[in-house]
Amino acid sequence: MEKKTIGRFISVLRKASGMTQRELAERLFVSDKTVSRWECDECTPDLTLIPAIAEIFGITTDELLRGERSNNASINNEAATERQKTKSDKQFKTMLYNRGLRYKNLTLISVGLIVLSLIAAMIFNLGFLKGVVGFGVAVVFIAAGIICQVSFVSSAHLPMNEDEEDYSETVKRYNSGIAQRALSVVYGAVTVFAFILPLAMVGYDVGLTADSWLLMGTIFALVALVAVHLTYVFIIRRKLIKKG
Repeated sequence: MEKKTIGRFISVLRKASGMTQRELAERLFVSDKTVSRWECDECTPDLTLIPAIAEIFGITTDELLRGERSNNASINNEAATERQKTKSDKQFKTMLYNRGLRYKNLTLISVGLIVLSLIAAMIFNLGFLKGVVGFGVAVVFIAAGIICQVSFVSSAHLPMNEDEEDYSETVKRYNSGIAQRALSVVYGAVTVFAFILPLAMVGYDVGLTADSWLLMGTIFALVALVAVHLTYVFIIRRKLIKKG
């Protein structure tokens, strides 16, 4: 029976990995002649290289020193596979967290633009008595906020990958969270637009008083909010659920 040695075991492992002696030597920072001498059993690897060699071929140092795989190799492989899966799961969740955090931060830009639209409308209406101008400027800010939000959602949305079925539910929850946050921004944009809508009904050099604007704007905003919510619940949401 052929004697089992470290050198012959390294040779078998190297060939099974499709690696040349030179490639193995480069990874261990030795010469290819040194590797050749190992495999010919002219000498054995330095003890300091044993852990590195074992790591390259995915075996234990004990297996390398014995010159053969242990009976627990399959168990070790399963454990290694499980560790790799756990690591992949953590990496995937970290990626989702960072992606979601980036989207949340970018959403502040959309919210800021919408808030600026209200401030601009107030300045032009109450400060310069130009309600229509204030309405026009505010609409520009609102439109910019919505456009930004659409762009942010598109970049944050994660498409379903058939090769990653294990993560399908996680991806669905992530995309659902993105959609809910985007919906909140849309609600805010529609509410502000409806609140400033009364300014479009006055003349160019006329502004609404604070009391009149507050009363009319609140009524318009409530009506718009209810209309948008009903549209979402009975039309948009059903279509989204139908598409998964």
